[in-house]
Amino acid sequence: MISTSQKLFARRSVRRVSVVVYWCFMAVGLYELLFGSSSDVFGYIVGIVVLSNLTLRLGGVRIGGLVKPFRRVQWNRGEVQTLLHPAARSGTEAPLDERETGERDRMHFLAYTLTRWFALLLLAIYGLIAINFQTALRQTGSIFLCLLTLSLWSLPQTMILWTEPDMEPEK
Repeated sequence: MISTSQKLFARRSVRRVSVVVYWCFMAVGLYELLFGSSSDVFGYIVGIVVLSNLTLRLGGVRIGGLVKPFRRVQWNRGEVQTLLHPAARSGTEAPLDERETGERDRMHFLAYTLTRWFALLLLAIYGLIAINFQTALRQTGSIFLCLLTLSLWSLPQTMILWTEPDMEPEK
Protein backbone atom coordinates (compact mmCIF):
# COMPACT_ATOMS: atom_id res chain seq x y z
CA MET A 1 0.00 0.00 0.00
CA ILE A 2 3.09 2.22 0.17
CA SER A 3 3.80 3.99 -3.08
CA THR A 4 6.39 2.17 -5.16
CA SER A 5 7.70 5.46 -6.53
CA GLN A 6 8.97 6.41 -3.06
CA LYS A 7 12.02 4.12 -2.74
CA LEU A 8 13.36 6.01 0.28
CA PHE A 9 10.30 5.04 2.32
CA ALA A 10 10.49 1.28 1.69
CA ARG A 11 11.67 0.67 5.28
CA ARG A 12 9.23 0.94 8.18
CA SER A 13 11.74 2.78 10.39
CA VAL A 14 12.13 5.56 7.81
CA ARG A 15 8.36 5.85 7.46
CA ARG A 16 7.92 6.06 11.23
CA VAL A 17 10.49 8.85 11.48
CA SER A 18 8.70 10.67 8.64
CA VAL A 19 5.35 10.30 10.47
CA VAL A 20 6.84 11.81 13.65
CA VAL A 21 8.41 14.66 11.66
CA TYR A 22 5.09 15.20 9.84
CA TRP A 23 3.12 15.56 13.08
CA CYS A 24 5.80 17.87 14.53
CA PHE A 25 5.50 20.15 11.49
CA MET A 26 1.71 20.00 11.78
CA ALA A 27 1.93 21.00 15.46
CA VAL A 28 4.16 23.95 14.57
CA GLY A 29 1.82 24.99 11.75
CA LEU A 30 -1.22 24.72 14.01
CA TYR A 31 0.53 26.71 16.72
CA GLU A 32 1.49 29.47 14.25
CA LEU A 33 -2.02 29.58 12.85
CA LEU A 34 -3.81 29.69 16.20
CA PHE A 35 -1.40 31.51 18.48
CA GLY A 36 0.57 33.72 16.09
CA SER A 37 0.43 37.38 17.00
CA SER A 38 -2.42 39.23 15.29
CA SER A 39 0.06 41.63 13.68
CA ASP A 40 2.24 38.80 12.39
CA VAL A 41 0.76 38.03 8.97
CA PHE A 42 3.78 35.86 8.14
CA GLY A 43 2.91 33.48 11.00
CA TYR A 44 -0.61 33.01 9.68
CA ILE A 45 0.64 32.42 6.15
CA VAL A 46 3.19 29.86 7.38
CA GLY A 47 0.49 28.10 9.39
CA ILE A 48 -1.96 27.90 6.50
CA VAL A 49 0.69 26.78 4.00
CA VAL A 50 2.06 24.09 6.32
CA LEU A 51 -1.36 22.72 7.23
CA SER A 52 -2.71 22.69 3.68
CA ASN A 53 0.35 21.38 1.84
CA LEU A 54 1.72 18.81 4.26
CA THR A 55 -1.48 16.77 4.26
CA LEU A 56 -1.00 16.22 0.51
CA ARG A 57 2.44 14.66 1.12
CA LEU A 58 0.92 11.63 2.83
CA GLY A 59 -0.94 10.54 -0.28
CA GLY A 60 -3.95 8.28 -0.39
CA VAL A 61 -6.04 10.78 -2.30
CA ARG A 62 -3.83 11.65 -5.22
CA ILE A 63 -0.78 10.27 -7.01
CA GLY A 64 2.54 11.41 -5.61
CA GLY A 65 2.22 10.85 -1.87
CA LEU A 66 3.70 8.15 0.34
CA VAL A 67 0.51 6.06 0.34
CA LYS A 68 -0.89 4.73 -2.94
CA PRO A 69 -4.04 6.45 -4.17
CA PHE A 70 -7.13 4.73 -2.78
CA ARG A 71 -9.07 4.66 -6.00
CA ARG A 72 -7.77 4.31 -9.46
CA VAL A 73 -8.08 7.73 -11.03
CA GLN A 74 -7.79 7.89 -14.79
CA TRP A 75 -6.02 11.10 -15.69
CA ASN A 76 -6.99 12.28 -19.14
CA ARG A 77 -4.07 12.99 -21.43
CA GLY A 78 -3.81 15.95 -23.72
CA GLU A 79 -6.56 18.10 -22.22
CA VAL A 80 -6.17 21.80 -21.65
CA GLN A 81 -6.21 22.88 -18.01
CA THR A 82 -9.29 24.84 -16.98
CA LEU A 83 -10.61 26.00 -13.66
CA LEU A 84 -12.79 22.93 -13.13
CA HIS A 85 -10.60 20.38 -14.95
CA PRO A 86 -6.96 20.21 -13.79
CA ALA A 87 -4.13 19.51 -16.18
CA ALA A 88 -3.54 15.95 -17.28
CA ARG A 89 -1.24 13.75 -15.21
CA SER A 90 0.04 10.29 -15.82
CA GLY A 91 -0.66 7.73 -13.12
CA THR A 92 2.11 5.21 -12.56
CA GLU A 93 0.72 3.43 -9.50
CA ALA A 94 -0.90 0.04 -9.88
CA PRO A 95 -4.38 -0.21 -8.34
CA LEU A 96 -4.70 -1.59 -4.83
CA ASP A 97 -4.97 -5.36 -4.65
CA GLU A 98 -7.44 -7.21 -2.44
CA ARG A 99 -5.13 -7.33 0.60
CA GLU A 100 -4.27 -3.64 0.33
CA THR A 101 -7.93 -2.67 -0.04
CA GLY A 102 -8.88 -4.68 3.05
CA GLU A 103 -5.99 -3.23 5.06
CA ARG A 104 -6.87 0.28 3.91
CA ASP A 105 -10.49 -0.19 4.92
CA ARG A 106 -9.46 -1.58 8.32
CA MET A 107 -7.10 1.34 8.98
CA HIS A 108 -9.76 3.85 8.00
CA PHE A 109 -12.33 2.21 10.26
CA LEU A 110 -9.88 2.25 13.18
CA ALA A 111 -8.78 5.85 12.49
CA TYR A 112 -12.33 7.15 12.28
CA THR A 113 -13.36 5.22 15.40
CA LEU A 114 -10.47 6.86 17.28
CA THR A 115 -11.44 10.24 15.85
CA ARG A 116 -15.05 9.75 16.93
CA TRP A 117 -13.97 9.07 20.53
CA PHE A 118 -11.52 11.98 20.33
CA ALA A 119 -14.38 14.25 19.21
CA LEU A 120 -16.51 13.13 22.14
CA LEU A 121 -13.61 13.79 24.53
CA LEU A 122 -13.11 17.27 23.05
CA LEU A 123 -16.84 17.94 23.37
CA ALA A 124 -16.76 17.00 27.06
CA ILE A 125 -13.71 19.21 27.62
CA TYR A 126 -15.42 22.03 25.74
CA GLY A 127 -18.48 21.65 27.97
CA LEU A 128 -16.33 21.87 31.10
CA ILE A 129 -14.63 24.97 29.75
CA ALA A 130 -18.04 26.49 28.96
CA ILE A 131 -19.13 25.98 32.54
CA ASN A 132 -16.00 27.48 34.13
CA PHE A 133 -14.29 29.79 31.60
CA GLN A 134 -16.74 31.34 29.12
CA THR A 135 -14.12 33.81 27.89
CA ALA A 136 -11.93 31.00 26.52
CA LEU A 137 -14.63 29.39 24.38
CA ARG A 138 -13.77 31.10 21.09
CA GLN A 139 -10.08 30.19 21.19
CA THR A 140 -10.74 26.67 22.47
CA GLY A 141 -13.38 25.97 19.82
CA SER A 142 -11.07 26.90 16.96
CA ILE A 143 -8.26 24.77 18.41
CA PHE A 144 -10.56 21.77 18.77
CA LEU A 145 -11.93 22.21 15.24
CA CYS A 146 -8.40 22.32 13.79
CA LEU A 147 -7.39 19.22 15.77
CA LEU A 148 -10.39 17.26 14.52
CA THR A 149 -9.85 18.40 10.93
CA LEU A 150 -6.19 17.37 11.02
CA SER A 151 -7.04 13.98 12.49
CA LEU A 152 -9.67 13.35 9.82
CA TRP A 153 -7.27 14.37 7.03
CA SER A 154 -4.14 12.63 8.25
CA LEU A 155 -4.79 9.87 10.76
CA PRO A 156 -5.67 7.04 8.33
CA GLN A 157 -2.59 7.65 6.16
CA THR A 158 -0.25 8.01 9.14
CA MET A 159 -1.59 4.76 10.62
CA ILE A 160 -0.96 3.02 7.29
CA LEU A 161 2.57 4.41 7.11
CA TRP A 162 3.26 3.42 10.72
CA THR A 163 2.02 -0.17 10.51
CA GLU A 164 2.79 -1.30 6.95
CA PRO A 165 5.70 -3.79 6.93
CA ASP A 166 8.97 -3.22 5.06
CA MET A 167 8.67 -3.45 1.30
CA GLU A 168 10.66 -6.14 -0.43
CA PRO A 169 13.27 -4.85 -2.87
CA GLU A 170 12.45 -5.35 -6.54
CA LYS A 171 14.39 -8.12 -8.27
